[in-house]
Amino acid sequence: MRPVLDPTNDPAARQRRSARALRTESALTVGLSLVVLAVLWLVFIRLGAARQFENFVWESRRVLARRLRVTHNDALNLVTESSMAAGFLGIVVVGVVRRRIVLGATVAAAVVGAAVSSQVLKRLVISRPPTVGELLRISTNSFPSGHATICTSLGLAAIVMTPHRWRRTTTVLAAVWVVYQAIGVLAAGWHRPSDALAGYALALTWMSAAVWLLAVTGRAAPDAEEADRVGSVQRLLGAVALVSVVVLGVAVQVGGDPTMSWAGAAYVGACLTIIAAGVAVVWWFWLMLHDWTLDERTPRDDRQTRDDAVRSA
Repeated sequence: MRPVLDPTNDPAARQRRSARALRTESALTVGLSLVVLAVLWLVFIRLGAARQFENFVWESRRVLARRLRVTHNDALNLVTESSMAAGFLGIVVVGVVRRRIVLGATVAAAVVGAAVSSQVLKRLVISRPPTVGELLRISTNSFPSGHATICTSLGLAAIVMTPHRWRRTTTVLAAVWVVYQAIGVLAAGWHRPSDALAGYALALTWMSAAVWLLAVTGRAAPDAEEADRVGSVQRLLGAVALVSVVVLGVAVQVGGDPTMSWAGAAYVGACLTIIAAGVAVVWWFWLMLHDWTLDERTPRDDRQTRDDAVRSA
């Protein structure tokens, strides 16, 4: 006679209960990210002195050689509607191939939400007051950076969608991608530093909300396989930050405008902030997920659980 499983031991119910810690962490991350976004807006958009400082940093990007600024500009031009659609489609395809349809759809929706909300905030909600001495070409609102938002959300999406055995490598590559693109929006003159930082916060808000939704709906479960890799990933991300700083130092020394050498400290300080914040965002997102799997339970998983219960009875 087949034993009747206790409803309180239903696999899906246990999975929802076990994900309580992840729900709490992801919800707190959403709230903290929104607070950071609001603080950046209050300081760097509403305060005239902060706006003037960022304009100074924007002009100091000329400590970089022109060819480096052009390289960053060309890299940013690759992030278009077409490439974003390709990234969105890639997330869906990975979800289909891995038979994780809900996971792929939720993550894809978060990427689109981040991209759309960045444009709504920048074009319809937030306005930039006029600033004394501001050049006409940078007088319009650019907060938050759409490129930083999109690139960060795609990097975090890759961490969510990647199977555990590849998640460590994906996290490191995501950090490199996020930092390079965020540094690029400043180097190319497309954005100010706070725009990139706001893009980080907005992307983290949407992706953490997606994680919270997956956890609430019972698609998160503990996975001890990743728990032992914290130290190695942190060392790798530290290496990414260190290499980024070294490359930045070399770039500032190569062929920039000599009349702007005195402004190099401002530019380097802004870039160091962007590097540190970008690595921190990727690290925290990975740390939040490192001992969890977000793979939804399938009928096959439930059948296997029932079979295991029968055999152990």
